[in-house]
Formats: sequence, C-alpha cells, structure tokens
Amino acid sequence: AESVILSAAAGSREGQGAVMVTSQSAAMARTIVETGQGYELSGEQVAVMDRLVGSDRMLDAVVGGPGTGKTTLMRACRTAWEAEGFSVGGAATQATTGHNLCAESGISSATIASILASTDAAARARLSIAAGMRDAEGIADPHNPTPQELEALAVAPVVAEHRHAFIVEQAQTGGLANLDVFIVDEASMTDDRSMARLITEAQRTGTKVVLIGDDKQLASVSAGGVLRDIVAEHGALTLSDVVRFTDPVVG
Repeated sequence: AESVILSAAAGSREGQGAVMVTSQSAAMARTIVETGQGYELSGEQVAVMDRLVGSDRMLDAVVGGPGTGKTTLMRACRTAWEAEGFSVGGAATQATTGHNLCAESGISSATIASILASTDAAARARLSIAAGMRDAEGIADPHNPTPQELEALAVAPVVAEHRHAFIVEQAQTGGLANLDVFIVDEASMTDDRSMARLITEAQRTGTKVVLIGDDKQLASVSAGGVLRDIVAEHGALTLSDVVRFTDPVVG
C-alpha cells in the first residue's frame, strides 16, 4: 500500500492534466474569502494557495501544525476551484473531522470508509454491466476479481430489470467519479491501505488529491507515517507561521 502512495507522490508533476485555475480566479477567491472573514490571508497562505490551485499536479500535500491556517487556506482554494466550475469534496477518517472540514471550509465531506464503500459498489456495478447485468455481489474484491469469480459471474443470475438504471448510475457516479478535487483531511490519521485505495480510485477518475495534515502529528497505529514519508522524500507545501485571530475559524 505504501508503495502505491509514494509512487503517486513521486510521479506527481506539472502537466498531468488535473484541474487548475487562472491567477485571476485565485485572486478573486482570495478577495471573497478575505472580505467574508474580515482579515487577509498571510503571505505564506497566499503563496501556498497560488501554487495549489494554479497547478495541474494530480497529488499534492499541504502540511502545517495547529493554528497555521490550513482551514482558511482550504476555504480560499475551494472558492477558487468552484469559481471555475470544478467540484470539490473531502473526507477524513473520523466523522467529526469531516464535519469540521465542511462547517469551516465549506467543503462537502464524508468519512473515508463511506467513500471506499462507494468505490467498491461502483466497481461491482461496472463488473455487473460488463457481464450483461448479472449479479456481481458474490465477488469479494471487485477491483481484483479472481478468474474463478469471473467464471461464476458469467453464469450468475441476471439482475432484476427495475435495478438496471440504479446499477448504471452507481457505476457512473460512485467513488470519486463526480469530484474534480478530493481533500483528505488529517491525512496522517488515515491508514496506508485506505489511502492507497483512494489514490488508485483518483487515478481512475482523474481526480486531483490534496492531502492535508500535520506531518509531526502522531499517526494512527495502522497509518504507518506515509505523510511524513511523502514530505521527506518528495516535499510538500508547508504552512509554518502560526496565525492568531479573534475569528475562531483559522484552521
């Protein structure tokens, strides 16, 4: 799993064709956010924002400790991406973290587990369609079906006709299919296997992935510290200045 993540980080570069916005849209987004919150982004936040939204790299990481303004940064980035019609979504391991991301940055969020469940359902739906609308529920891992499972699928019962439209929709819209940008909040708390599955899905759908977190934060037991490895081996966009305002929503 870690090799999948580090390989994606190593291959992330300009010219990959992920979403990017113009400098004019970025500047407009900053003005909107700064006016709404009543204070300006720091010079460091502006530099990170311009690089993040102005690049078509498929994978980026933004790291910073508590109080460095990650949430404010993502609020501005979301505004810039959406100004040019791009869809932005996010997820976190813990539901409360996802709720906070949504409430504080306006990024619609879910749990990592729910995104992965949707990804699996979409893969199973694609197998069903390829087999002539046959029931693919018996396949354990729809991303890597065994030859025996594919043989069984070929003679499995055909799904009831009234479910065909649902299966087609699931195949077309499940996982990250409807997102241009996907934010993983508190990425250091996401286990490596789940992160690898998310990145593999993003590669399938052409979705830009942005990992947000504190590389110095103690990682989850199963995480393996891959965010720290990305920073050490491939670098990351860094927020280091502690931003203190009276407004409670500062990231």
